[in-house]
Amino acid sequence: MVHIVSMCRTNKGLAVLHSDGVCEVKEGNTPTGFHTQYSGDYGRIACSSDGNVITVSNNESCNLTLWKRSHTDTTVFTPVLLEKGNDRYDSAVFNWRNSQVATVVGTDVLVLSVENGKTISLIHTEEPHYLHAVTFIGGASLLFGGERGVLYSYNAVSGKITTIHPFNTPIMGITIVGSNTILMFLGDGRVCKLFSKSWKDATATLDYTDRLSDFNDVLLQYGVSPDGKLLAVGCQDDYTVMVYDIATMAVVTSLFLPSKGLSAMVFDDDRTLLCAVNSNIMLYKLEGNGHV
Repeated sequence: MVHIVSMCRTNKGLAVLHSDGVCEVKEGNTPTGFHTQYSGDYGRIACSSDGNVITVSNNESCNLTLWKRSHTDTTVFTPVLLEKGNDRYDSAVFNWRNSQVATVVGTDVLVLSVENGKTISLIHTEEPHYLHAVTFIGGASLLFGGERGVLYSYNAVSGKITTIHPFNTPIMGITIVGSNTILMFLGDGRVCKLFSKSWKDATATLDYTDRLSDFNDVLLQYGVSPDGKLLAVGCQDDYTVMVYDIATMAVVTSLFLPSKGLSAMVFDDDRTLLCAVNSNIMLYKLEGNGHV
């Protein structure tokens, strides 16, 4: 049965990747899409903030494709890059200018030009295990980490890699919220922890805050509202999605899922939370305070 494996927001709607390899772009009354050529449950998509570029990565086939919207026909997406490697590609992330895209490739980080798909940087690390997470700080500098639990920063000007903080548990996700907060998801066995930290520049030591949440199960999906105020978290063996107030890390509300199988989660502009469960997309309308 065909089901949803990944979702991302475009500037006008939603992009949905299905297990048969079809990426469907839902924008108004003119839905479009393209076939990624790779099927299965290991595909991931990411969208630029202007909605004109979609990356499709596939861990199983070690494949990364950059799809760009046509200037003459906005319903048409064409591939401008087909990167075939010898290692797994993880989810990609765009910088705020939408000029660069970064992705984890095994134990390295690959930075590509959105304009022509050419490699800008291939950041080699001495990590003995896979990296899992990468995000941009500003225009071109990066934060990344992985299985070994060490958080690194990369300065794009100097090309220097700096160890910011060693953790004793794998780093599974990193997200920048606002101008001074980093949400980090650390996984240890069946427990995932969310840390919120403040930072001063790309090489500064992170200042701990007192905001910490423990999840009783393996983190499966998470999403941050466009205004940076709400965090939604879904766990592997649970039928609920928890919504947190990022400022206080207090639970705002919990949302019931009809079944297990949460595969993707994304916020819309109006604080509507979209949850993909198997082949269905569930819509939860949140009020200004985050309640349903």
